[in-house]
Amino acid sequence: MPSGRKPRAEILREYELTASAFDRWVRQNKATGSFKEADNKSA
Repeated sequence: MPSGRKPRAEILREYELTASAFDRWVRQNKATGSFKEADNKSA
């Protein structure tokens, strides 16, 4: 992981996320460039 970024496990603990929720969040951001749910819905 690039320097300056938190390890995945630390993020999961800090935000009380499951691994699957975090992975979905990352996929949505990569696909749309946004973390907003409304931006990630298809028509």
